[in-house]
Amino acid sequence: SFVMCIVYGVYQLRRFQELDVDTTTMKDFAAMLVGIEGLDGSRRLEEELKEAVETVTGQKVIGVSVAWCHKLEQELVAKALAKDLDELLLANGIEVATSLSPGPMNRLRKLLYNIEQKIFRLLPDDEEPMTDEQIRTMLLTLKSSPRAVVVFESEVSRDAAVAKTEGGFRIPGIGPVELDEIIAEPDSVQWEHFGHSSAQAKTFRILWGFGAILVACIFWGVVFYAPYAYYVLTFDYSHGREPGLIVGFAFSMIVVVG
Repeated sequence: SFVMCIVYGVYQLRRFQELDVDTTTMKDFAAMLVGIEGLDGSRRLEEELKEAVETVTGQKVIGVSVAWCHKLEQELVAKALAKDLDELLLANGIEVATSLSPGPMNRLRKLLYNIEQKIFRLLPDDEEPMTDEQIRTMLLTLKSSPRAVVVFESEVSRDAAVAKTEGGFRIPGIGPVELDEIIAEPDSVQWEHFGHSSAQAKTFRILWGFGAILVACIFWGVVFYAPYAYYVLTFDYSHGREPGLIVGFAFSMIVVVG
């Protein structure tokens, strides 16, 4: 079954490559710019990158979208997006709900609702929306992730830009960067997990995972299996004696559950 899984994986990859060659999709117009980590939101970074890429590659860039690190500001970003969406809806004559209240509730449901609010620290219904100044302050303090998406006029233009910058290039005021071809469609990316993915970060996460598994195995061996092994090894088997059914079953369950 393992071999067949490998064969099927290879088949899927080759099939995807064939479809990718025959089909023009959004990713065919874009390239990934890598190496811009930690830049301030106070800079007009996307315009700087657009101009720099056009200068180096000689290809027209439609736009650049920087991936900003906002893990610590997720709640504020969500509120800002909600405010922006409400304004767009109102501008198009669409009524906007003014309250997040779940509606009429009996006593039990109201009690459970209040408990959820406290446990998960949900926003109260009457909280004021963010002001434009608060949104501006938040955006100016954001830092860029290592990556930005560069969109070109065509696939041919994108390929020419990637080929010309093979090996990387330097952007004044930013440093060395690389322009790579994107291999994944936007709707296939887990954007909430998109972020730091350097070789060092990947290596750390792999080592941390192996370390956690090792610690868990040691914990299982010491806490669950060691008492069972000690009991079995020290039990008096003279005259054909054996551990009782209940004792053996109990120890077996402890080991299995552990």
